[in-house]
Amino acid sequence: MMLKKTALALFISLPLVLTGCAGIKTRSMNSGDAAEISKVCMLIPSGYSKRMSKDYGDLIQEVLKNNNINYDTVYYMGEVDSKNCSHYLKYSTRSVQPHLTNFLRISFYKALKNQMSYPKLAETAIREKHDLIADYQKAYNTIDGEFKKMLGK
Repeated sequence: MMLKKTALALFISLPLVLTGCAGIKTRSMNSGDAAEISKVCMLIPSGYSKRMSKDYGDLIQEVLKNNNINYDTVYYMGEVDSKNCSHYLKYSTRSVQPHLTNFLRISFYKALKNQMSYPKLAETAIREKHDLIADYQKAYNTIDGEFKKMLGK
């Protein structure tokens, strides 16, 4: 009896686990929020940790520039007010190595004056391996496409 219950639980949960571990999940912002973007502050810490790859940060900045989005970099959230940013962008990876990253999360927030907590407007989680060294263009195209989905384009 116990074996049947275990097999049934595995049969039900395995597809859910497998579909959650691969692919891309994107939550888009509405068109009104996207139209309000005047300047994006992107978090670039002075010392990169294991959760932020400089190479992916550079790629995201290239995507911002090619989508004609005015942006500036900040080292911490407190700088968003002084740089007059309407939105805040944060990203994280699971590796600092550009050829080992198999997870990238990019989140857009609305920057509110004199606050350190911002509401999240859009987010994408890319759970695919992208090798910036072997195939930079594929990684760029994936991130650019998901970026446009976040903006509702």
